[in-house]
Formats: sequence, structure tokens, C-alpha cells
Amino acid sequence: MSGGGAAPAVIAGLSLVAPATAAAASAGAGVSVAVGMSFGAAGAGLVGYKVARRTGDIAEFEFDLVRGRA
Repeated sequence: MSGGGAAPAVIAGLSLVAPATAAAASAGAGVSVAVGMSFGAAGAGLVGYKVARRTGDIAEFEFDLVRGRA
């Protein structure tokens, strides 16, 4: 699930826990954007870490042309 899809769920979950907090949070449209951006940034950081961990030891890389049957 992306941050944009998770933001409404987080705000809906807040309404179950603290109705006053949910009302204040949903009053501004920027809150949903901020929550979505934080989920997106966290996901991008995690992906970057995992890619660096898998590809960090690669010293040489090249593309080879593969031709199929005509």
C-alpha cells in the first residue's frame, strides 16, 4: 500500500481512538498530504537501503545484446 492510500486509513483510525484529534487532523487537507509524503519517504528510504545492500558489492556491470530468432 502506498502512502497516498494509507493516509485516509490512518485518519480513519484516529477517529476511532480520539475523535477530537481526528476532527482536527481531517480539518486541514495538508495533513493528509503530509501523512502520505511521510509514508512515501519512509518507503523510498527502505527501498534505497535494500537496493544498496544487494548491489553494493558489484564492481563491474554491462549489458549484452541478446538476439532472438527472426
